[in-house]
Amino acid sequence: MASAVNSRADYVKLLEPTLRKAFFAEYDLGGEVYSQYWDVQDSDKASEEISETVMPSEIPEVNEGGMFARGVLSMGRSKKFTHVTRKLEIVMTEEVQEDNLYKAALSTQKGLAIAFKRTVERTTAVTYANGLTTELTPDGKPLFAPDHVVLYPQPQNPGSWGNVLSGEPFSSVGVKKLKTLMRKQKDENGDTLPHNMDQLIVPSDLAEEAYELYGAPGTYDRADRAGNQVKQGIKDVIVVDHFQDVAHQYATSMYFGRDSRLAMNIFFWRVRPTYKLIYEEATGNIIQRVRGRFSLGVVNPRGQVGAYGV
Repeated sequence: MASAVNSRADYVKLLEPTLRKAFFAEYDLGGEVYSQYWDVQDSDKASEEISETVMPSEIPEVNEGGMFARGVLSMGRSKKFTHVTRKLEIVMTEEVQEDNLYKAALSTQKGLAIAFKRTVERTTAVTYANGLTTELTPDGKPLFAPDHVVLYPQPQNPGSWGNVLSGEPFSSVGVKKLKTLMRKQKDENGDTLPHNMDQLIVPSDLAEEAYELYGAPGTYDRADRAGNQVKQGIKDVIVVDHFQDVAHQYATSMYFGRDSRLAMNIFFWRVRPTYKLIYEEATGNIIQRVRGRFSLGVVNPRGQVGAYGV
């Protein structure tokens, strides 16, 4: 009885599950950074749109037994998220396969995993950091701006508010000022809407200094009053290495604070990363493909503050 011989096409089918598993093992290696400071959600639509409503800031006083005061709901900010597709394929020719199919495939698969992960981390980092200069929110201002518009300012309330400190080098003083600025944010009626800064986000240039200031969560030094004040309420120091990829002049001196519960910077996955190994019978080539589809943006700037040195 003749023994069965697998064709190259059969070999590709047998090899794909192993390479797919290796792709995601490499992709997951070291964990994610972007999901620590972006609200990551899954989308089941071609695009997403988030629209906010504005309601009264206070409950009015009425006489006991009197009628309920009727509030008015108004349209707030609206943000549309249009997903973009990222695709890449690597063609392994017959010559490459003959050298060593498995070794070549495994090396290429790892490279694709690293490239896709870098794409996501870099895109989210640059978008966030550009919030100091060009990344606009629905009010037409950068994410971090001194004059965000209040949509429906009530009498004697301010018509704008800010969430950026310019010319404030990174230090314990700067971090405390950010926390104070977070508590002074306003709602769409111009009333105070305090947020709590529980995340400190820094570039790699400030990582060691941030760790020295912050220390371990819940660790306090009775002799270091200033340091204890900085640590109070902060749960995470997030170091974003890809902040260095931003083009503006604040790349090494910027730092940010975020309220992880209420911040509205959102990352939508329409299609999470996929990996496919294909045999092209006409040419004998083997093709490795990766694909993903996502979008990101900011609905409103509340719950986030930024600063940069000179």
